[in-house]
Amino acid sequence: MGFLALLLNTICCIDHYGPEGPECFSAAGVIYLNRDHPLYKRETKTRRRHMMHVARLITQEVAMMREPISTREAFHRQSLLLKDSFPLSLSAES
Repeated sequence: MGFLALLLNTICCIDHYGPEGPECFSAAGVIYLNRDHPLYKRETKTRRRHMMHVARLITQEVAMMREPISTREAFHRQSLLLKDSFPLSLSAES
């Protein structure tokens, strides 16, 4: 629920920015994911890994959009967002 509330005013765009481009970035409330990035391509092999990778990228950008005081605070926010996004009952599924 917390993850969805933060994303209500955010748009996510998955597009081609080249293999040498950034893995992800955000500007003006839009999160851009680079589908050409080597890590993105590697993580698309299975649905579960792809979901986790996209969630990691989105939560990373959302945590940074919230203007963290420190890097540690940004990582903590990202961790909380991921925990809310993937409850323990889902983590046991394959």
